[in-house]
Amino acid sequence: MRSEGFIYLKDNCPSLQSEILKTVAGCEDQCSSVGKSQSVCGQLSDGGDSSCRRVRQRT
Repeated sequence: MRSEGFIYLKDNCPSLQSEILKTVAGCEDQCSSVGKSQSVCGQLSDGGDSSCRRVRQRT
């Protein structure tokens, strides 16, 4: 994971970076425990929110 945003968070906002990573990892664990096979990125791009529920995308 290397990007300008990742490096910025690591250098300037380590607690926020840590919280974001925990949230993403937690969602992945929750979703896999209920039988979801889609990745976190796939869920989010498919209209899922961070708690793994489907949400309608705005038009």
